[in-house]
Amino acid sequence: WKEIEWYSSKTTKRLVEYSKDVDLDFHKGWVLNNVSTPSLNEIILEINLEIENTHQIDSYIFHGDFCFSNIF
Repeated sequence: WKEIEWYSSKTTKRLVEYSKDVDLDFHKGWVLNNVSTPSLNEIILEINLEIENTHQIDSYIFHGDFCFSNIF
């Protein structure tokens, strides 16, 4: 779907910008409370797979200012 491409490219761009702003490696996971976490890149790839595996009729894409860089 074209919506997935739009979501993925925009979200990835924002996460890359956020990573640069806070000096975080976009491709490297980190440890939080002794728990290893995936990288931001891995997270976005997993989200994209989940979206791709849903039926279009069951999904809705929305737009808003609720983005990662605005939350932090």
